[in-house]
Amino acid sequence: SSDVCSSDLYPVLSDKTIVLFLSRIDAKKGIDLLLPAFASVHATHQDAVLVVAGDGDRGLVESLKQQAHVLGLDEATLWTGFLHGASKANALADADVFVLPSYSENFGVAVVEAMGAGVPVIVSDQVGLHADIERAQAGLVVECSERSLERALCQLIEDASLRARMAANARKLARRFSPSEVARELEQVYMTILRNEVHELAL
Repeated sequence: SSDVCSSDLYPVLSDKTIVLFLSRIDAKKGIDLLLPAFASVHATHQDAVLVVAGDGDRGLVESLKQQAHVLGLDEATLWTGFLHGASKANALADADVFVLPSYSENFGVAVVEAMGAGVPVIVSDQVGLHADIERAQAGLVVECSERSLERALCQLIEDASLRARMAANARKLARRFSPSEVARELEQVYMTILRNEVHELAL
């Protein structure tokens, strides 16, 4: 077991299905949707645990923790605070599902990190990468609604073979966003532009 998810440090995670949110805690991230959606899921999937890894405005964090308390999630939710380095890598390695239900997200670096770690993802259709994820079948894309998020969580929690297929696809998709691959694609774009300019000059 990992440093983050060892039963010694966090007994709540022992032998559990881990749903991971790992990002800055901000109102736009959709945690207010995730908590009630997860509460509905947990009612029928007692082995599922939600890990919220990140920090943000103290008032917002406290209000979200209070929301989790009201939803009866005290024993099923772990708030780790900001993670980095080995702790972050361990959290990703132990996660069964990664979720980012943002109301607005230009790209989604944390999503790429999760996919690179071989974690199937659930993202909202407001996350910049959602179309790539859907095409690659690297995860599930949802609307910014509790019901849509609940269905996706249930689907991945209940279907281990689907998680495995999407995990493999996620790793492949993440490689497309590696620095070397981005550099290669940029080089191809520049070469195409140069060829076109040379062609136009020759006319």
